[in-house]
Amino acid sequence: MWTRYASAWLLLGSDLSCRNLLFETHWFNAESSQRSLRETPARASNLELCPAYNGQVTCCQSGLEHEQALHFAYWKQIFKGKIARVKLAKEATLEVKDDPAFRAASEEDRRQFQVAIQKYEKVLDPAAGHGRCMSSLLLYTAGMICFACDAHWKQEVHIEKEKLLRVLIPEGNCVELWTECQDFGREARELFEAILDSSLAIRSRWPLEYLHMFEDQQQLCDWTHDVIAMHPFIRPGELEREATPPIKAHRRLANGTGEPMREYDVFQEGRRSTFETSWDMGPNYSGSAGLAPGCVHAVVLVWLFRLRLCGCAWSWRI
Repeated sequence: MWTRYASAWLLLGSDLSCRNLLFETHWFNAESSQRSLRETPARASNLELCPAYNGQVTCCQSGLEHEQALHFAYWKQIFKGKIARVKLAKEATLEVKDDPAFRAASEEDRRQFQVAIQKYEKVLDPAAGHGRCMSSLLLYTAGMICFACDAHWKQEVHIEKEKLLRVLIPEGNCVELWTECQDFGREARELFEAILDSSLAIRSRWPLEYLHMFEDQQQLCDWTHDVIAMHPFIRPGELEREATPPIKAHRRLANGTGEPMREYDVFQEGRRSTFETSWDMGPNYSGSAGLAPGCVHAVVLVWLFRLRLCGCAWSWRI
């Protein structure tokens, strides 16, 4: 009898360990079992996107990779959309030259206008800073998408009253993120200041993209946690969330689950993944300011084709 009770207790514990609250929409259910998390942790051997979990007890199965690839593509398009909207803002600012106010402006006003345009060009140049920053954000995103595979997730989060409040990410991850983004953050701040200083540039019909999260380390760390880490499986239509200023959060000394506490190294897990995290955006880049489904599907099609070749079960339904 005690053996039966012990087995039932272990089964319950295993079942809960694959119910990561960040991925609740993909918990196991009989109707979509092939593209969901496992019902209970089991050893995997054929994971391609998060191969570090092969040979380990994990919550991921090969069919879930369809969803992981799709949501990574959504995030990539969101980041491209931020840069695309900066480009649109620059083009709208250049249209101010056709405004009668520009023709009547003083030499100093025109000079300040040109400074603003130069700041736009700096922000839009991937080699000047945003390329490294966006690549770092993609690496962070890849690590958080692989978090779905972690059967020990309860030890790496803070839960209070059955609500997940925070992923316990090492401080070193914030430092690394800021190292890669601080040049872009400085350029974004200088652009904002240049626009405020220009009575002509500020007449643009297009609002400047929200980039204040890149201006200091703490803002960036809070934003990536609250926007990316807490919502790794983003869906189209949730784009407005990524532009929302972060809610201030405070580190806690206990994770609230009763489990031994440890941190989740999101960059390490991102590097161990096979997601394409490099940022390749040439000078002729012209992106959509929103989520373009055709672009997203093109990005993810490569992974879906690979999954079919390996014999993994999936169905095309987006």
